[in-house]
Amino acid sequence: MYSVDDVAKVVLTVSIMVVFTEVAVSVFWNYMTGFDEKRYKISKQGENFDSDLYMQNLTRPTDLPTPRRLSVIPVGEDISEGHAHQAVRSKTVKVHVYNVSQPVTDGKGIQCVQMRIGISYVYTPICIYPPKEDTIISASLADGNPFQKELLEPFIKLLRKDPTMHLIDIGANLGIWTLTAAKLGRKVIAVEPYPPTVARLHLSIVKGHLESFVTIITDPISDHHHNATLKMAEKNMGGISLQKLRLRTATRVSTITMDDLVPYLPRKMKRAFIKMDIESMELRALSKCDKLLRAIDIPVIMFEFFQYKNLLQRKELRQFGLWMKSMNYIPYNSLGKNRERLGDVTTDRRYRQISDLYLIKKESLQKILRWTEGEDIRV
Repeated sequence: MYSVDDVAKVVLTVSIMVVFTEVAVSVFWNYMTGFDEKRYKISKQGENFDSDLYMQNLTRPTDLPTPRRLSVIPVGEDISEGHAHQAVRSKTVKVHVYNVSQPVTDGKGIQCVQMRIGISYVYTPICIYPPKEDTIISASLADGNPFQKELLEPFIKLLRKDPTMHLIDIGANLGIWTLTAAKLGRKVIAVEPYPPTVARLHLSIVKGHLESFVTIITDPISDHHHNATLKMAEKNMGGISLQKLRLRTATRVSTITMDDLVPYLPRKMKRAFIKMDIESMELRALSKCDKLLRAIDIPVIMFEFFQYKNLLQRKELRQFGLWMKSMNYIPYNSLGKNRERLGDVTTDRRYRQISDLYLIKKESLQKILRWTEGEDIRV
């Protein structure tokens, strides 16, 4: 027979083990699903990035329509306690909207240059990384030669011909496309998850007085909701990509889908050009955009395609080809010079030679092709 003391000792031991297990599980869960932003500091590219200042700017702009069944988390809440930092959330998803109307308090030491856009020599500031540390996009901007200028030319022509065309910039990076569209008076949804890049984009928007045109979403796009980390690319800040959750990686993120953008579309955005540059996640992202395509008119979708050129026989590409046909999109290799209409993605060998793919909605095809012709624009 056990004595009362023995039973008491067993109960006490079990209670201690249960409490310890609950604490351990809670700590591990918080660590896996959300990092403590108040203690998160990034020392990257020779700078000390203060996330406290960054987090203060994550809020919901007042000029956006309020989505149904969504609530705004009060200012100052910490995601490590289960809250989305200044996020708008529902039962299934939380979307982080960066408040570009807040003053810039973390721009010290960031280099900004002038970017020339359009035939009328409109200038707007754009803030960059040190060129030696970002040898593609920042280096080209520092030299006065905007990255992807051959793609910007037909885009600018299109915006000038169609005053109702706005922009959804998925993978905005430093904001070349975002700032171009905003400077031409268009509304922009800019999706960019990397905090130091968001800080530069924010500073560019403020310096260009473009706060009323741009909404920044800081969640990366995928085909479903999951936790992940951002993988850095050497000397290429535009090459940051998603990877599986790593315990020792500081920059943890929670993904959203393109459909999750619908409640945050500005009221004036009834028609938009989608530009995507999300490092081999484009096809997965497009598999979850039906609600967005029903919500507004998307005449053109443009994204990097060169990373898929050796995967044309895979199931993912075959499904993409079927999706294009079902959505009445016609594939083109360009909107600029020497543009060609492409055939089936699994059989047309020209897909192996292109860098970017344009999907043009069938009912808008003739207008889009006509509007992007004409005299060259100096970019």
